[in-house]
Amino acid sequence: MGPCSSPGLALLTIIHTGDFHNKLGDQEAARLSALRDANAPALLLDAGDAVGAGNLGFRPAGEPILSRMSDAGYSAMAMGNREAHLWRNVLEMKIKSARFPILSANVSAPHPIRGVQPSLELERNGLRIAVAGLTVPMITKSMWSRHLCDLLFENPRDAARALSADLRPRADMLILLSHLGQKADREIAADGGFDLILGGHSHVLTEAPERVGSTWICHTGSHARFAGVWNVERRASGWSVSGSLQPLREAA
Repeated sequence: MGPCSSPGLALLTIIHTGDFHNKLGDQEAARLSALRDANAPALLLDAGDAVGAGNLGFRPAGEPILSRMSDAGYSAMAMGNREAHLWRNVLEMKIKSARFPILSANVSAPHPIRGVQPSLELERNGLRIAVAGLTVPMITKSMWSRHLCDLLFENPRDAARALSADLRPRADMLILLSHLGQKADREIAADGGFDLILGGHSHVLTEAPERVGSTWICHTGSHARFAGVWNVERRASGWSVSGSLQPLREAA
């Protein structure tokens, strides 16, 4: 019997963050480690905008926060607009400190982007999981600035439909790391292609997972204030996601 054959069985715990904006300090990193250890083997995922640089800024030596996230055991993160850039070689420079995949299925370039891939397939507790990423479009075909750039972003909703159709046959659960904002997440959820959307970009907090159709949506705010600890179960009616936001720092 497959991993989805036991209704009510807690199959997976996910620790979800997003929009750090370079605010992951020692206290917050230690709290993340404690949450990970208390919920082992948890899957640690991020919805993008981890770095502090602006859309056009970068540090030639790389972003230290990506090294810190690597040390914390992240499996993947979505590429946020802060990680992105107008030129491929600068984007690669910005993310080179990450020792985990940066996911964005709606970005393309004339040559492969080192460190960026559309999705990641892995297994936890016998559960086949596909994790995909989407980025808020920065340069599109309709913009005059496309002539100055070597990156191009596709419509994320169209990319989401193609992603889910491609990944569904190989996965028990589809997770989308979305750096698109809450409104776009709800639109993608209405299409029903993904089981869980872990969102960022709009800096909103969802105290508990929100359900749109058959898809669950979670948001954890910004600036390393909270992490979401979400428990995934298989019920007779489908996937169930529960959990709560956990503070990453002591109240001032």
